[in-house]
Amino acid sequence: ECDGWGNNIILNLVAHYPLRTLHLTLPHKQLKQLKGILDPSLSTLEVLRLKCFSGNELLPLPFRPDDTLSKMEELALVGNWDLHNLTAVDSWCGIVHLDIKSMISVPLCFMILQQCSQIETCSLCVQSTDTVSTVPDIMLPQICRLWIYTGGVTTKMLVDAVTAPKLESLCFLRHRFHASSDVDTAALCQMIKRGQGLKHLTGLTFGVTSEPLNPLTLLEELPHLETMQIVNGILDEDAMNRISSGKVGSKLKRMTFKSRHDADEILRMVEARQQNASLDSYEPLARVSPFSEITFDCVSVSSSVKEELLSRKMALEREPYGSITINLTFNSQ
Repeated sequence: ECDGWGNNIILNLVAHYPLRTLHLTLPHKQLKQLKGILDPSLSTLEVLRLKCFSGNELLPLPFRPDDTLSKMEELALVGNWDLHNLTAVDSWCGIVHLDIKSMISVPLCFMILQQCSQIETCSLCVQSTDTVSTVPDIMLPQICRLWIYTGGVTTKMLVDAVTAPKLESLCFLRHRFHASSDVDTAALCQMIKRGQGLKHLTGLTFGVTSEPLNPLTLLEELPHLETMQIVNGILDEDAMNRISSGKVGSKLKRMTFKSRHDADEILRMVEARQQNASLDSYEPLARVSPFSEITFDCVSVSSSVKEELLSRKMALEREPYGSITINLTFNSQ
């Protein structure tokens, strides 16, 4: 991180020696010092992390469109960077870790992902846009973590496009100012099917969707899930009964739902689940995992009912078997 009198020393070192790894955090006023700074390292740089904030002003990347970053394996850009010069990344197929916090277009997102055949972790902010004429097939055979910040129909297009059989964590969150995601449970089930059941997926997170997702169907399709976070989805009585018994979601440990639920029903589900998990603990191979963290928005109740519910919550948190945190937020109807 460049600051004060050390700036010139650090930047001179960067400018005169070929580097394999470079992490730079710069104030906006020093960006002009980056011009040409990577010239000695274009053929050697494997890891580049740049962080700079400038409000709404676009930040120029420290390389030119005709430069060639032939050995790049990890690229992280935090700030409002001008991404036109990303063509300098000569071989996207060598990228293993990608984290771009700047907003990218849907075509650029498709282009990058189509070429990143070796990528293992990816986090992108993608514009919410009208539908494109053709949604490509994007095969990501090695990726284990895919986090996309977007909204609208873009979410559906990416869900329809990506095949990723080794996924361990999948997250689609709404980027600020974007519309809710136009994606449904059926599209997610197709993605699961293309990914050979996503047998490695343990974490699923979805932000605001235009239509509620069906948690029960997703749990049936994803038996190895340990974490489920869904903003718009409802657990009905059947789903709660099957979760509490471990008939679905037997490995679930953490659940977060923002749609309003009945707190009494949630606590009954948790009480039954923890009891079943404690009984299974005496078996050689425990079948049902206990919950470790539960977060639900709940419908408003009277103060006396709320007091009784919070008493049950605290009793669960004091249980000797396992450790659980329960977060219940009571909202008006």
